[in-house]
Amino acid sequence: MEFKDDSSFDEDSAESPEPPKPQKKGDGEKKSGGASLRGAAILSAPTILIVYPLVGFGIGYLTVRLWHWPDWVPIVTLLMGLIQGMRDVYRLGLKIEKDDRK
Repeated sequence: MEFKDDSSFDEDSAESPEPPKPQKKGDGEKKSGGASLRGAAILSAPTILIVYPLVGFGIGYLTVRLWHWPDWVPIVTLLMGLIQGMRDVYRLGLKIEKDDRK
């Protein structure tokens, strides 16, 4: 059996597959990031409105128990938590509206 040496191999003529070109952000299909943000906001808004006042009340309750502050402090901290929760839900709504406009 005879082995034939083919030393005439040209590296330039060999075809190599080109790597795929990266797509720019604006190319192709539009991604539905707003839909996932909207779904997360729908689930997180009630949670925010429940958890923030509870945390506020808990902080107020601990201040009364540990440092003997007046008994009205938990009510004030509960209201502060409720106000902050409503503020965060409002800001979340503005963010969703901004993303929907894009």
